[in-house]
Amino acid sequence: MKAWICETPTGPEALLWKDASAFLDAGDCSRAIYPLERFTSRYPGHPQYLRAHFLLGRCQWQVGETGRAI
Repeated sequence: MKAWICETPTGPEALLWKDASAFLDAGDCSRAIYPLERFTSRYPGHPQYLRAHFLLGRCQWQVGETGRAI
């Protein structure tokens, strides 16, 4: 699953976004969950927040964490 990056973060959140994107590009949703959770909890006002939250939900759903994906 590609991260569909439109605007790449450049501040301190960039490392979390980079990690999550690399895991997503490799198709490893289980490992993308942690950086996506950190990104969404730390940067709720970021332009990529909604995209990160969507990707987090999709990953949670794909690994069977359907209750958390809602």
